[in-house]
Amino acid sequence: MLFITNHSPQNNETMKKTIFLLIVCCLTVACSSEKKKTSENSPSNDPIENLLSYLDEQQTDIIPYIEYEGGSFLKTKVHYHLSYHKTWDDGKKRKEVLDSCLSAFRWGCSFARRCYHKENHVLDKDTVLYALALEGADGEKIELQGSGNYEFYNLDYKAARAATLRYQSTKEYADAEVDYITREATGAKEETFNITPFTDFIKRKMTKIDGVKVYNTYYECTAEDWDFDMPLIGDACTAEGGRDGITTGHLYVFPDSDMHIKDEFDSAIRYHMHSYPQQTFYITGNIKDSRITFYTIKEGRSFPLSKTKAYKHKMLYCASSDNHFYILVLDETIGAFCTPSDWMHTLRIKNHKAEYIPGFGPA
Repeated sequence: MLFITNHSPQNNETMKKTIFLLIVCCLTVACSSEKKKTSENSPSNDPIENLLSYLDEQQTDIIPYIEYEGGSFLKTKVHYHLSYHKTWDDGKKRKEVLDSCLSAFRWGCSFARRCYHKENHVLDKDTVLYALALEGADGEKIELQGSGNYEFYNLDYKAARAATLRYQSTKEYADAEVDYITREATGAKEETFNITPFTDFIKRKMTKIDGVKVYNTYYECTAEDWDFDMPLIGDACTAEGGRDGITTGHLYVFPDSDMHIKDEFDSAIRYHMHSYPQQTFYITGNIKDSRITFYTIKEGRSFPLSKTKAYKHKMLYCASSDNHFYILVLDETIGAFCTPSDWMHTLRIKNHKAEYIPGFGPA
């Protein structure tokens, strides 16, 4: 914006020049806006942004997930997982998508501020890793994070905008993971995550909606459950090296006549996230409604679990499915943590068996 602060007669000539420049600026902005409208759907100069748009347009099994992490920086990561078996009928289309990922990151490597690139080709197995720093954050040095034995899984740049590609291919299959990461300084001191607004939301809705069902949940996991590849277990975390533990909570099931609660809860999550980005929350969920819409909300990425002392959770799951809206609020864990793979319908896990809410369970 241009401000004119001197209106004295002796500056008439200066004012004329200034007004002329102002008119030129306005016309330029107008032309730029019109140009933006007409080129809204045109490819940008950023190969990674073009790739993301391309992936979002694909009618395949690509389901993007999103992660939000609060603190001194609000970190957002969009994750795409692509894979195909090379003998499938639709393998050609899937191969085109994976080839597009490789091509975009090859181009992006020269486009980025920093690029880490590593490839390994042994016999019939190909492994490719790209980590790109696309934009730096003000007052912060761009740094490569993650190394050693785990670099293939957690390597990325500490930057304002970054992207990673992890690609593996064998004779039978090809698999790729694409992450797009943005970080924005919150400008505030980190605060502990407060889950109370969400539990209060549930209490308010229970008083206004008829037919809400509430169940106590009890999930017991043992080392044996883990050894069976955890067919019943979804999320899990060991405690002091042990794999035995009990997690309790409450499952809320809202009836299909009030499915608008899903949108209201989604709005509550986004409001809290953008109003208190400095809180140490960790939120994951899907960003397409073509399948089950869900969120996981918790304090940080992990918990300090103990075999002798109960850990009080600040954690919940929510999802819409079967024309119902489900919210699982976890209370506490003693020992190892676990929740069921089908947490929306599972009330109890004990002795390696699951007990389901009425009307659900194995056919």
